[in-house]
Amino acid sequence: MSHTDLAKKHAVERAEWEKRGIGGVITALNPAAGGVTINLPGQTGARAIVIAFAPRAVLRRYAPNSIKFSDARPSGFEELQIGDQIKALGTSNEDRSRYMAEELVSGSFRTIAGIVVSLDPRQNTEVRAI
Repeated sequence: MSHTDLAKKHAVERAEWEKRGIGGVITALNPAAGGVTINLPGQTGARAIVIAFAPRAVLRRYAPNSIKFSDARPSGFEELQIGDQIKALGTSNEDRSRYMAEELVSGSFRTIAGIVVSLDPRQNTEVRAI
């Protein structure tokens, strides 16, 4: 596959994820039904949506040392955890209370907040107060 063809393929895939993808943090697991619940942010506050998996759904988990989608490895439902961040590709029902995922990628990420108190463009550094 040529570089141009590969770039086109990635652009189509990216557009598909933007159009049919959802993301959020897992708030509940339902092993019996094989689904998860996430909260979607909205203008009137967060609302829960149940994600079920299509019969041939592909689940991946981010590698421990990478946030790149291309580094995500095959995974299974048993690796999902409450608090995981997910991105799913699929379709939702009319009232957007249920979602059927064809693909899902999950991971647990540490977020550190701080305030930038100074920048040094010459050194390409910043100082943060935590």
